[in-house]
Amino acid sequence: MRIIGPAILPSVASFLTPSTRDYFIPTREAAFGIKLSDYEHPAAKERAWKEVEPLLLELAAVLNKTEGPFVMGEEVSYADIVLVSMMVFLERCCAGSVRRFEDVDEGFGRLWRACEGWMERDD
Repeated sequence: MRIIGPAILPSVASFLTPSTRDYFIPTREAAFGIKLSDYEHPAAKERAWKEVEPLLLELAAVLNKTEGPFVMGEEVSYADIVLVSMMVFLERCCAGSVRRFEDVDEGFGRLWRACEGWMERDD
């Protein structure tokens, strides 16, 4: 979380109820030693994405071991659900995150498109 935090933490607070937000903001500021509003600086976000890129390349290597869109090829697995869940969360916190994943490796885009039907909200 410390690596990607600047890209998402300020947005997370906007999803919370007021009472939860009142807890979330000061505890995260204490934990990270910085005001969440300072995290919103574009340079901090860019630095966070650059720092996370090597980890994304490792994930991409796993995705690209097969020809299918999923970790296990044509069969969806728990690993795919975990990865796509993380991507959905990041996209909702920081619009454009999926594009950043795809900029690192097209395998993320293939996985995203293969899972789109499961991402539709039903509320």
